[in-house]
Amino acid sequence: MVDFDGDGINDIISGSYGPGNLSLFKGKTDGTFAPAQTISNATDKPVNVGYASAVFAADFGGKGVLDLVIGNIDGKLFLVQNNGTRERPAFELPRAILVNGERAAMTLKVDGDAGPTVADWDGDGKLDLIVGDNSGAVRFYRNISSGRTPAFDPPKMLIFAGSPGNTNGIGMRTKPCVADFNGDGKLDLLVGDFSSRQVAADPEQLAAAQKELDRLNSEYREASKQLSRAVHDNAPPEQREQLRAKVIALKEQLNQSSMQRAMAEHRFENHGYVWLITRK
Repeated sequence: MVDFDGDGINDIISGSYGPGNLSLFKGKTDGTFAPAQTISNATDKPVNVGYASAVFAADFGGKGVLDLVIGNIDGKLFLVQNNGTRERPAFELPRAILVNGERAAMTLKVDGDAGPTVADWDGDGKLDLIVGDNSGAVRFYRNISSGRTPAFDPPKMLIFAGSPGNTNGIGMRTKPCVADFNGDGKLDLLVGDFSSRQVAADPEQLAAAQKELDRLNSEYREASKQLSRAVHDNAPPEQREQLRAKVIALKEQLNQSSMQRAMAEHRFENHGYVWLITRK
């Protein structure tokens, strides 16, 4: 939620999976939101950095003008500066965000599905970058610029990679948000994720699926024997066609039943949790 257009009412901005355009849902005085409007650049074309876009608006220059930080499915992050005003933005073309290295600046790239948020994480008065990714990690990039265009140090890990094999339980595709959640004056992390885990099969469901599979196997074998005998004995064409159709139908049912049996045994549940990680 952000007052994107400076009218004193909070709005919603959102990325999208494909093609990755950004949308603005303008807030109304009654607390509802207007239909989506595509966020465009100064040439009236959609602001777009690729699939699975995740966007955050931030005033890096402290002048009341919101720029955009956008992550994409490849794990890259882009800055889209606003050369207009809050009320009438004029967004530039996206520029890849760089991280200062020992010898030269490098393009900021995480392990896919970059999810950025912006906050003064270290309390130095500058807006920093905090990024989740496909692995489940969350990284902090310190802003070392004193101007409107941010520049970032190499990252420090806030949360290590998630499932499989993580110890904190947080899953993949992390999307962080920063807030002083418990009111202690320290910024905390709220992290959304995606996780999938195999669950134990239901014994009754598994038994029923196996019983159906056994029945169809028996009927299929018997129908196949009847068809073989009919062909061997040169039975009338109509009889052979009926048997052939029966065998084909039973084969299809058998395939479906085998799949249902496998699904009953190897069942997965998908979850999207929001985790609170408080600051020490």
